[in-house]
Amino acid sequence: MILARLGTMTFCAILTVAGPALAQDQAVSADEGFSCGSHAASWIGESPEASDIAGADAPLADALELPGGGGEARYYAFRVGGEQPQPLRLEVEALDGGDSTIALLDAQGDVIDENDDAAGTLSSRIEPTLNPGEYCLRVRGWADEALNATVQIGRAADHAPLLAERGDGSIAACTPDTQALDLADGPLNAALAGGDVAAAAPASPVSYLRFTLSEPAALTLRAGSDDVDPKMALFDAEGRQIGENDDADGLNARLDMIPALPAGQYCIGVASFGGDEGEIEVSARLLDEGEYLAREWRAGTMVPPAGSDYPVTQVDLAGVRQHALLLGGEAKWFSFRVDRASVMIIGAYGSLAGADPALALFSARGEVLAENDDHGSGLDARVGPVLLEPGQYHVAVTNTGASGEGATPVRPVSLVFDQFVRVE
Repeated sequence: MILARLGTMTFCAILTVAGPALAQDQAVSADEGFSCGSHAASWIGESPEASDIAGADAPLADALELPGGGGEARYYAFRVGGEQPQPLRLEVEALDGGDSTIALLDAQGDVIDENDDAAGTLSSRIEPTLNPGEYCLRVRGWADEALNATVQIGRAADHAPLLAERGDGSIAACTPDTQALDLADGPLNAALAGGDVAAAAPASPVSYLRFTLSEPAALTLRAGSDDVDPKMALFDAEGRQIGENDDADGLNARLDMIPALPAGQYCIGVASFGGDEGEIEVSARLLDEGEYLAREWRAGTMVPPAGSDYPVTQVDLAGVRQHALLLGGEAKWFSFRVDRASVMIIGAYGSLAGADPALALFSARGEVLAENDDHGSGLDARVGPVLLEPGQYHVAVTNTGASGEGATPVRPVSLVFDQFVRVE
């Protein structure tokens, strides 16, 4: 079973099902069990009275083990007492990597609803509204696989769910009425005087964190995770979105708020792309313009200016044209001068060593003249042939997929400059 199948058997409608109580002569004792049509079932509460979910103080639950391989299923009988329809939540949490599938049956054995994968998981859930009567919940492993699971039947209105809610990764507007955590204790300006401020929040379905600025501040806001692909959005006090980001630092999200945000209240919304479950760390720091520019140099998106302390290797085209370098998460910069009109071909080769190099060629003014990631059918990169007029040029070599944040594996790359000039 693979996750590509998720949702293929899910029915989301909430049903109001006619299920009149069995006649008195159909009542059975706990020892005799119960049958939904031809399917023998066991009371989930061990007796008819203890299996009445309408009057239960807590959800009715059971630990289930199915060996698999023989088409085996377990049928749980339960009652809906009283005189009014009851909104219920029927859940099975598949454990140990299992994959459950469930069906709701009436007393005659007819299927009312069924579910395979609930909310992007391999567990199962049905949320019907049932009239008073007797019903069965059928549980089995997908494709008759073995299954270890927890089974729970509860009232939707006042019983805690078994399965954690999971969203679709969308972030709704954070309004003044939205429940949110506090990113800092008191104004964020004061907290940032002691360094970065961070807080952890659940990735699914969506989490919100508020902060207050007592005076204007330029901020860098991040949403990072080792578990999920985080996304974030920033809202003002009225719930208007003023920024959003998904992948700025690899898969992590970042918002650089320049110019400074005015004093006031703000709210950060974070969620995981696709609704995956995990934890997201939300952090804030005062934006440092020098560090911001250095980050762009490390990413290979902006030429380091003359006089900066970022390392740039000078290339003598008349001398050594091949350079060996170790490429990690930060760009390696090279600069060369063309004294007469030339055709240049620049290649970066390291795919056999596990690298996926990318090249960008810049003019002296910093404009991009050519760039390439995968040349031909391989992972190596090449720019050119490109005609260059006399002048200074810069080349950035980066490793595709490396963000420069945290530890990044280092790979060897060979960088080759080929210059062709007209022979008079």
